[in-house]
Amino acid sequence: MDDWDDEEELFVFRDSTFAELNYGTLLKYAEASAIQVLTLSSNSVHAVELSIDKGVFLCNYGFRAEHEVILTQENHTVVLACSCGGNGKKLCDHQAIVLYRVMEHGDFRVFYDESDRRKRIADVAFSYGISDEKQWDELFQLSYENRQVKVASKNPELIRLNQEKKDELTKKLAPVAFSPEKLNKHLPNRYISFRALENENHFEFQLHESALTQNGKIKPPIHSLNALELALQETKPEIIQAYTALGMLGAKHHLYRNLANDEETFLKVIKSITIAKPLFEELEVVEVWDTKPPKDIDFALRIHEKPMLLHLDVKQNQEFYEITGFIEVDNHKIDFDQVKMKSELFIRRGQDLYLIKNWNYLRTLSYFRKNHHKLIIHQSQFDEFHIRFLVPLENVVNINYSYVKKATRAIIKQTQLATIQAKRIYLTDSENYIHITPIIEYGKVEIPILSKRKLLTIDQTGNSFEIPRNEDLEVNFLGQIIRLHKDFEYQLGGDFFYLHKNQFLENDWFLNAFESWSEAELEIHGFQELTKLKLVPKSMKVSVQIISGIDWFETKAHIKVGDNRVRLKEIQRSIIQKSRYVKLGDGQMALLPQQWLERFSAFFREGELFDDVIRIPKTSYQFIDEWFEAEEIDSTVREQITEIKEKITHFERIPEIDLPLKFETELRHYQREGYHWLHFLNDFGFGGILADDMGLGKTIQLLAYLSKKQEVEKGTHLIIVPTSLVFNWKDETAKFTPHLRILDLHGSKRVKATHHFEAYDIVLSTYGTLLSDIRYLKDFVFDTIILDEGQAIKNPDSKRYKTVRLLQSKQRFVLTGTPIENNTLDIFSILSFCNPGMFGSVKQFKDHFAMPIDKFQDSQRAKELQKRIHPFLLRRTKKQVATELPEKTEMIVYCEMDHEQQRVYDVYKTELKEYLMSEPDFTDGQSSMHVLAGLTKLRQICNSPALINENGVSYGEQSAKIQELMEQIEDKKKHHKILVFSQFVGMLKLVERALEERSIPYSLLTGQTKKRKEVVNAFQENEHIRVFLISLKAGGMGLNLTQADYVYLLDPWWNPAVENQAIDRAYRIGQDKKVVAVRFITPNTIEEKILELQKRKQELVGDLVHTDVSTLKQLSRKELVDLL
Repeated sequence: MDDWDDEEELFVFRDSTFAELNYGTLLKYAEASAIQVLTLSSNSVHAVELSIDKGVFLCNYGFRAEHEVILTQENHTVVLACSCGGNGKKLCDHQAIVLYRVMEHGDFRVFYDESDRRKRIADVAFSYGISDEKQWDELFQLSYENRQVKVASKNPELIRLNQEKKDELTKKLAPVAFSPEKLNKHLPNRYISFRALENENHFEFQLHESALTQNGKIKPPIHSLNALELALQETKPEIIQAYTALGMLGAKHHLYRNLANDEETFLKVIKSITIAKPLFEELEVVEVWDTKPPKDIDFALRIHEKPMLLHLDVKQNQEFYEITGFIEVDNHKIDFDQVKMKSELFIRRGQDLYLIKNWNYLRTLSYFRKNHHKLIIHQSQFDEFHIRFLVPLENVVNINYSYVKKATRAIIKQTQLATIQAKRIYLTDSENYIHITPIIEYGKVEIPILSKRKLLTIDQTGNSFEIPRNEDLEVNFLGQIIRLHKDFEYQLGGDFFYLHKNQFLENDWFLNAFESWSEAELEIHGFQELTKLKLVPKSMKVSVQIISGIDWFETKAHIKVGDNRVRLKEIQRSIIQKSRYVKLGDGQMALLPQQWLERFSAFFREGELFDDVIRIPKTSYQFIDEWFEAEEIDSTVREQITEIKEKITHFERIPEIDLPLKFETELRHYQREGYHWLHFLNDFGFGGILADDMGLGKTIQLLAYLSKKQEVEKGTHLIIVPTSLVFNWKDETAKFTPHLRILDLHGSKRVKATHHFEAYDIVLSTYGTLLSDIRYLKDFVFDTIILDEGQAIKNPDSKRYKTVRLLQSKQRFVLTGTPIENNTLDIFSILSFCNPGMFGSVKQFKDHFAMPIDKFQDSQRAKELQKRIHPFLLRRTKKQVATELPEKTEMIVYCEMDHEQQRVYDVYKTELKEYLMSEPDFTDGQSSMHVLAGLTKLRQICNSPALINENGVSYGEQSAKIQELMEQIEDKKKHHKILVFSQFVGMLKLVERALEERSIPYSLLTGQTKKRKEVVNAFQENEHIRVFLISLKAGGMGLNLTQADYVYLLDPWWNPAVENQAIDRAYRIGQDKKVVAVRFITPNTIEEKILELQKRKQELVGDLVHTDVSTLKQLSRKELVDLL
């Protein structure tokens, strides 16, 4: 502002107020030049400062310079001053324009015109409930900010209950439902530090680990730990939760910086710190100020979770009510204005930090701190404020109304508030929790009994009184609830009880609670409104009975929920969906009791639903007593089960059946037992697996059984075998049961029809032919179907399995020496063929048996499976029953590669290892094939690099194994016959060439051999042929080569059962010489690792051996690398 003489530049209106000035006055004293531009230049006036009766304005119109004009009013005098230097006799242009603008512009005029000002204040004062104008000047003030007039309370603690304030109070102060998590575990050997942030208003948590001094103090080096990474390494849910919560409180998340403006985040933090709280109790907590180890490690803050109470005091002061408060913790009373907060989560008192775990305490305390620790409200608005905000707060905090008197007996009687109208329980939904709020209705007022709420009343004169609550009744009511769940006692400090929805439903808790509450005559409200819980609060009544059908045990069930009848189809649907909720006809859901969930799961796992009856196969007879109560079992069922159990328990006393009259040989003792066992299964219509060791005569037992059946009742039996075994069956049938008519149904000349089957006793076919001819074979009903080498149907997803299941017969048997080759699922396929429906669906079997046994080695499930299959599987080993067999010796001969063969091996090993280490996903199809091809090449090189010669590239023909084999054959050929097995035909060709070079006669059997029978007979009968070369695939089963007594296995296979089958070509019934089995192994190679892997991976399921564990499919990257 320029210097100018006040006397020369002031224009004064004496004996006038601003309100008395008008446009005429302005015309009288303004210069003519100003009058011409008054209306055009009003927008060129801007207020710089404005207060009551005084203002500083800037005036700039047209292209003239800007000037400052001061307008004041005092003692009926209006004065204008301008920086332009006016003469004081007339208003200068700037003064005239400013005066006109203030007169016309309401936001300017209000500072000079008391009448306008009162109107402005009135609007605001009324919103505070204050109508007395005498109080306005004392309570309110006018200001001009950002070119706007503002009317505000001089007292920031005074609140007005307009809609905006109501919304704010609802959001910030009104209590909200909060179900804190809890954790009862702790983590040892670590400590937590915190670092001050932003002028110590906030701090971050960090997890550390370090050594300790002898007196238990922390000493360098100190290592920072990533809590979130530690969470990923843990397996216990509570520890994962604690680490995750601690990670949420780290600096990287910057949660504390915005807590005041982000309540949702604030809520997550308080939950997190509540979860991580046990860490604070068990671990050291130290304060650090930088990234280096703290120098004074003795300065430690103590974090507590002491009981805490929040109190509000409501006092009446003339026409206003004042609300203040204090915190009571650890025997200390801390007024709101004395509370020192840390991170909005703790109250700090000296070196003690007190965690505020009650979310509503935090909200209340935070709101009062932002409002100067006090709220003041006019009496005209207090009633609404009390009802909308204080009454709900009474549920969570203790509120003392100092102006309220204790009610006399007369007043209590007059109000009838002491009369108990009802006891109720309200259920409400809160995300993952159910809130349970007990209520007592006093008169017509509902009081949550966990709250501190007061029973208030007003007498005829307007005085307030407090009615005492019925403490004895409330304590008794609480007891009826607390005893129903162990967590409720822990929750007594809250304003309601709460359970996670899983807890609410588990073990039928809510059904038992409803029954208990109903007996206590408590009203229950809100159940139907629970989100996602459209449950009927009534118990399910179930009764079952099992009766005998023709081929099944039939289970009938009567199920009711109230008046609703429940069909078994709905029970089955719930079990398939792994749900305990059963849909009723009216759309509501009923809870299936845990006991019946388990029972019906067993029923449906074993049986099939048919017309609201569960058909359980009679093969499940042994579990009927476990699944059903005695009164639920029909007498006929009981008699059948007793008979079956008696015969199974005393297997040796199964009635003996005479051998067929025309059977051409005698059976050994164990073969007779097998023969009787087959007849026993036939008596009950069961099928079974004859799983004797290879070479114990499974074929002859079945032929005896079929021959006896033909004596009693004519029928046609179907035998399915691998192509390589056709001639064995034909030979043995001709030898032992020549009277049985056999039809050879395989080969291109077969008749593709069934009309002639009845003319034969046995139809002999192959798996390959079955696949081709199933379209007509499926329509013929055979008496018995027998699958030899039945492991061929082990895969339930295979076409073979699905095809054999289409066949029809009265009875079914499977012959196999290896009933479980790959995994437990094999037994499902085989026994589901023998006894359809025995295990339910594939998925049920996988979930209940295969996955627990194969993946988690669940011994209990393995025992259960043992028990189930035991009656239907007969397995004897040579060691058990063929004591007359000569000794068998197994040995390993290590054949070390020479330098050149070793060099080739190392090159390929390195290449495969680098691929395994670099391939990001070696589990996909293409990568798996690459790995398999690489492993196969390594195994071939162990035999001879010549096996991988390709595209004109030669790696040499060195072979330590062939060299060793030739020495062995030269030594043994004179007195022994020798079998040589390899899975690589190329290796057999190399051996063949070496034999020819030495003029040693031999036979050769591979998959390409046409005259298989002639080749086998030549070896068995020709004394000059001392060596038989056999590919593992072509000759591993079905051959009887008892002339041989030495067996050489040139290369190990992943599945030791395949190797055992090869050895058993010589070591079988009829062998009278000691048998020696020799495995050739190349040391320090994949072959040696395969032997170790076989031993490590094999598992026993009862007395059934897992002879293969799908090794290549199940190997991890590390295991594959370890093979190399």
